[in-house]
Amino acid sequence: MNNVKNIFLILAIVISAGFVKTHAQTIDLGSFQGQPFKIGGGIAANTTYFNSNRNAREPFVYNFTGNVNLSLYSFSMPISYNFTNLGGQLDYQIPFNFNRLSVSPKYKWITAHLGDVSMTFSPYTLAGHQFSGVGVELNPNSPLKFSAMYGRFLKAVEDDGNPNTLPAFKRIGYGSKLEYVKDNYKIGLIGFYAKDLINSLQVVPDAKGITPKENLVIGISAEAKLTPDFRLYTDISNSSLTQDTRAENTEESQGISGLFFNNKTSTQNFNAYKIGFDYKIQKTTLGSSFERVDPNYQTLGAYFFANDLQNIMVNVSRPFFSDKLMLQMNLGVQKDNLDNKKVTTTNRLVGTLNASARFSEKLISNISITNQTTTTNANPDQFTQINQVNPELNNVDQINYRQLSRSANLNTNYNFDATTKNKKSIVVNYSFNQVANEQGGIIRVGQLSSFHNVSTAYSHLLLQSKWGFNSSLNFTHSTIGVDQTSTYGTVLGVNKKFFKDKLISQLSTAINQSNSANFTSQNLNFRFTTSYKLLDQHNFNLSASQIFSQSSGTNPRPNINELTITFGYNYNFGGKKKKDKESQNANLKEKNTLSVKINDETIESDTNKVKKEVNALVNSVTITHSDSIKNDLEDDKNKIVLLLEEYDTISDKKTLKTKEKVIKEEIKELNEKVNASITFEQEYESIVNHAIEQVLFNTRQTNLFSKNYFIQKYALELPNSSRSKEEQLKQVEEAIVTQNIAIDKKDAFALSHLNLVFFLSNNDSVETVKEKLQPIISEEKEAVYKQWFAKEKENKMVDQLELKFVEGYISNYIKKFQIR
Repeated sequence: MNNVKNIFLILAIVISAGFVKTHAQTIDLGSFQGQPFKIGGGIAANTTYFNSNRNAREPFVYNFTGNVNLSLYSFSMPISYNFTNLGGQLDYQIPFNFNRLSVSPKYKWITAHLGDVSMTFSPYTLAGHQFSGVGVELNPNSPLKFSAMYGRFLKAVEDDGNPNTLPAFKRIGYGSKLEYVKDNYKIGLIGFYAKDLINSLQVVPDAKGITPKENLVIGISAEAKLTPDFRLYTDISNSSLTQDTRAENTEESQGISGLFFNNKTSTQNFNAYKIGFDYKIQKTTLGSSFERVDPNYQTLGAYFFANDLQNIMVNVSRPFFSDKLMLQMNLGVQKDNLDNKKVTTTNRLVGTLNASARFSEKLISNISITNQTTTTNANPDQFTQINQVNPELNNVDQINYRQLSRSANLNTNYNFDATTKNKKSIVVNYSFNQVANEQGGIIRVGQLSSFHNVSTAYSHLLLQSKWGFNSSLNFTHSTIGVDQTSTYGTVLGVNKKFFKDKLISQLSTAINQSNSANFTSQNLNFRFTTSYKLLDQHNFNLSASQIFSQSSGTNPRPNINELTITFGYNYNFGGKKKKDKESQNANLKEKNTLSVKINDETIESDTNKVKKEVNALVNSVTITHSDSIKNDLEDDKNKIVLLLEEYDTISDKKTLKTKEKVIKEEIKELNEKVNASITFEQEYESIVNHAIEQVLFNTRQTNLFSKNYFIQKYALELPNSSRSKEEQLKQVEEAIVTQNIAIDKKDAFALSHLNLVFFLSNNDSVETVKEKLQPIISEEKEAVYKQWFAKEKENKMVDQLELKFVEGYISNYIKKFQIR
């Protein structure tokens, strides 16, 4: 550990000295021009009341968020916070906080991060894990860039006997990243170290498989533009991870990180790397990547990590017919069991086709088709079959199968001729999903599941009276095994703008009915929302939703009666208002004018007007549970403000024109980020719901669980009863935990996965599952936003979120077992 500290300390001193020597000798007097003190950003308060006949969530939740930016000349200090009682009434403990406070003071190219913050060095080292501590980013106008951090990643949590409590050691980590960036290439060196403090807990929770860990990751990232249209990139990391720091020391070491690590007998070394390229040939964009992550690869700088995979991806896109048709195709091959130690090997082939067609200014269609084939083969070890204790697994052919997954989505939007009085549009959508398990070339009865959804929506806006009307029809038919369910319904809504668009209100109602062989349910939903804008700085919003659900039949679902009321207030700082007209005119004469486009509106004015519009643009975004997104927008805004202040000091026309072009590009990028942030904030809940629906859809009950297998293997003493599979599972788990029996990791994983299967089978409500997965939903928000802003397809984001849900549930549940 001392070696690691010395390396990071020497690196930080050398880099800091280099920066000081290079940049501390000049003072930019221009940075002290303009308005001395400014305040921007906004604060928000939201509260939700929930009343239900079932215990689905906390009855009262409040949330205070803020993103305030204080600036004095070239110095700025964004402050972000989030305070909530969500999780405060839990009857168990968790090793992280829901409440967050971060301060990121910035002066020119120096940015510091203080408090509850997150930083990302690379996907395989430090990847967005929140920590409580300090960080720094040095981005001068030179090729050399530097970042560093230090903080607490997990707080200590004692094992209090509650099965839902997540015991954890206090985990401290630090790291740095050094980059050399030029126009055509860049290369970076990354180091990250984290260790659990064994003395932070009075008793080590060995029974739950919690041991003190230590980790060192060294990574290299590089990117090069060999030609203006060809980009090559790579990311390589080596991780040394000690599973239990109480183990004995050893002189043996593996990998480059092992050379600087305190290796022990429980230390493992892993590699992860990715290499790829993008090539643009006229209007065609071609890309390919190869990724390999060793089995059990882990970094303590990330929440979850998919390992034991080898991925080859090829993608191509091109517009046709004067850019009216855009085609995108992706093909990927993935496999696991890279070290041939698993019982089975899974190979996956994924193909995706996306097409967008603009037939006219009125008619636009989008279609997406995905085909995925997953082949699982048992390893051909005859002695494994002969010695198999569980007779249900003796037949190897039983687990040689293919899973066929297909999905398609068609969306068509037609806008009618707009007039000065009316604006009308209609949207038609069809989606299809199918999953089938094939064995021996045959899909048996009960092994095919499908989902069909058809919907159409119509909206009509009366422009002069500012009334709006919308309606939709929906039909869904699903087949899961031998069970079939049909759901149909309608939504009716009306909205109105009052008082020069300051007050906007909307009322809607939805009614639908579901029919299956075992039950019939009717659902009725009333929703009312209203918002009021006062003095361009104060925003009030109120929403109320009432849900009624009744069910009947041989196996009815529980009736539901739920009321949800949410009230929110937002305040946007407008800054100091200048009232001296003569001073304004004088400033207007001194300042250069320019023409920029903000929110599709062209602004031709001086820099003061542009600054005000840019500030209003950023303040229009309200984001919850994501400090980095807010800080990113504030940083971009501050960068534009500095460019505008520089613009005022230029007198040469040619230089003015060049600087104006740079400002336009920066504002265009900020516009895109703001629009993406607003849309993402509205759509993230939909993405989460689709991911949960996909988890529910793809997870099936299984009959592979055998109580006799665990009884014989671990000598369990259990009564021989004819309980259901779920009751048998609980019986086996209770015996293993209460008798402190150490079990194999694969058996612990199997029990955790089966528990997830039964949990989802008993809770087919999206809202119920969402409540259980809420911590993971909050943690993954920033990662999904990055995909959203990179214009990843929604099905890819949904698939990744589904994987995180399953991984998170299993990784938390498996901690209750003692692993041998």
